[in-house]
Amino acid sequence: MFLTKIWSVLVTLWAVAVTAAFLLSTAPAEFELREAYVRSLDGAQGLVDNQLRTRSRLRLDFFSEVGKDYKIVKLLKQLKGKNEADGQADSKELTAYAQGKLVGAGGEAAFRKNFDIVAFTDADGRAWARLGADKVWGRLGAREGKVGDKIQGFPGVKRALTERVCADNTLDLGGVLHFVWACPVRYVKEGAPVEFAGAVMGIKEIDDSFALSMLAVIGETDAAAEEPPADSKDAQGAKD
Repeated sequence: MFLTKIWSVLVTLWAVAVTAAFLLSTAPAEFELREAYVRSLDGAQGLVDNQLRTRSRLRLDFFSEVGKDYKIVKLLKQLKGKNEADGQADSKELTAYAQGKLVGAGGEAAFRKNFDIVAFTDADGRAWARLGADKVWGRLGAREGKVGDKIQGFPGVKRALTERVCADNTLDLGGVLHFVWACPVRYVKEGAPVEFAGAVMGIKEIDDSFALSMLAVIGETDAAAEEPPADSKDAQGAKD
């Protein structure tokens, strides 16, 4: 579902461009364009799918490492079962620590380039820290994702909490499509049982720049498909 949604959006954009070319072409040229379009789609889909998987894998690897941080594990375990008032001090400490770990080194601009928001939940799915753009959560409601709110039903978060695996998905927030990545928060020590404490989730809007980068991938595929093989060039040169 994750890849299917993104691919359908990209194909729609690509189809609009090709349709415009059809309307401006003569009948023979239209046929050639249609044939080239069909041929390029197969190769382009494989390449785009590979790009999407690679990008998602990098994000999941990142959150998997974040989820192994012992201080984050410790704070989320302390917060489990607390209400908003009782967990306020630990929540502030968790937020400050996560801010320094995820934003501090590269700065806010670098953080926003990769994520619109990052949130941490305890094992019950209750949010205790979030970083990034409040406007993303505001598309769902004033309380969504704030401290104490339960977000265990979010795509990816549910699997991270119940199956304790990393997962990616897409999410429609107020009519805008977003990537979602989530991983379990757990402390892993050799020879000791895994300490499971909750989940970490990242969200990034699928904006115009992303769509254009994927369309560029499709365009590169088309250019490669239209380039004649080296041996056919040599043969043509021999004839000339």
